[in-house]
Amino acid sequence: MKGRGSSVKSLDISRAQIVRALIPMAFGLAGCAFGLISLCAYIGLASQTRIVPYVVTVDRTGAVLWRDDLKGSPKIPEAAVASDIASFIADLRTVTDDQNLRAQAVRRVYARLSEGTQALEAVERHYRKEQDAAIEQSAVSIENILRVSEDTFQIDWSERPEEGPGALMRARVSYTLSPPDGMSLDALKLNPLGVRVAALSMSQRAAPKGGNEEAS
Repeated sequence: MKGRGSSVKSLDISRAQIVRALIPMAFGLAGCAFGLISLCAYIGLASQTRIVPYVVTVDRTGAVLWRDDLKGSPKIPEAAVASDIASFIADLRTVTDDQNLRAQAVRRVYARLSEGTQALEAVERHYRKEQDAAIEQSAVSIENILRVSEDTFQIDWSERPEEGPGALMRARVSYTLSPPDGMSLDALKLNPLGVRVAALSMSQRAAPKGGNEEAS
C-alpha cells in the first residue's frame, strides 16, 4: 500500500511539474500569435497607398505664413479655402511672357472649374479678351479676402503692369467642395482641397486716371 501511495504521489508531482512547465510555454505561444497578427495588420496598412494633401501658404519672399496637414478631416480649415480661392484669382489674372509659368497657372485655374458652370464661361471669356487685347505683363497682389456668405468670398487685389497705371480689382467667387479622395495624382496636385468654383464676377474698384471702368 505504501509503495502504491508513493507511486500515486510521484505521479501527481510529475503532472504538477508538467503543468507548471506548460503554462509559460502557452503564454509564450499566445504572445507570438498576437505579435504575428499585429505584424500582418501593420504590413497590410503600410502597403495601402495613401496620399495626404499638405497645404502651405507663403508670401512673395517665400516665408511660410500658414500651413495645414489635411488628415482626412471632414472640415477643411477656413484659411485653407480662403488661400486656395486667392490663388485661383492670382493664377487667373497674372500675365507673364514665361509660357511655362503661364501654362501651369492656366492648368490650376481649369482644375477648379466644372463643365456647365457660370464660372467656366466667365474664365473663358476673360482668356479670350486677354488674348485679343494682347495684354502686357501684369503682376497681381492680393490685398484682402472676405467671406460674404456660406459659399462665397470677396477678393480685393491690385494689378501692376510693367508700364502705365495699375488697377484695383474686386471679385466674388462662389464655390463648392469636392473631397479629393479618389482623384488622380495630377488632379490632386493641381487642386488638393477639391475646391470647385461655381460662379465668378470681376470688376474694377477704381479705374486709373483717364481710364474707363472694366468688368469681366
